[in-house]
Amino acid sequence: MNKILLYPCNVLGYIRLIMLLCAIVFIYFYHYNNWPFGYELRFAVAIWLFIGPSAIDAIDGYVARKYRHATKFGALFELTIDMLVHTVVWSISGLAIAPVILVFEWVVALYIAAFTLYEDTSWKKMLANEGGWLTRVYYKPMKYNIFCEYCNLAHFVFPITFFVCGSMTTLGCIALPGIIVYEIVSVGMLCVFIKVLLNDNVDETS
Repeated sequence: MNKILLYPCNVLGYIRLIMLLCAIVFIYFYHYNNWPFGYELRFAVAIWLFIGPSAIDAIDGYVARKYRHATKFGALFELTIDMLVHTVVWSISGLAIAPVILVFEWVVALYIAAFTLYEDTSWKKMLANEGGWLTRVYYKPMKYNIFCEYCNLAHFVFPITFFVCGSMTTLGCIALPGIIVYEIVSVGMLCVFIKVLLNDNVDETS
């Protein structure tokens, strides 16, 4: 157990978590003291969140695969940090739809966590084989899926632009199609998860 906790990929996860907590404390501290939180400061927080919790996300996955340190603990730990980053970014965006998106995405995350423990095969491979055409394209196994990376990046960029600028920007318009696809794929994922669980229940009772 101690060895798994100290895997390099999990250590990177601890760094992501610490950087995220620092951002939360910083934002709370400024709001608590009613200090001016201008554009430059908001932009600095956005860069911190991107370089830290978001950018390191791509590195720890690579490290886990390279050293064969992929574990169920690591997968669930990474999922937890991803969802915490999503929660913070959407919460500070000020968008009225943010609570709805967060509730839905936490529901999807719970199903992902269940399948991480429940299935012997990767849930991503399952979605690539059994999902709708958009889900299959999104999770198509390849070395670098540009379409998937764009949508994942858009999920961060779209809300953070509202936090920084307070309104829709050109960058937000570029990210908008990606966030729409991201949420549609999330709906498709949930449908596949529920379908698989229902089929398994039918097999057990028959």
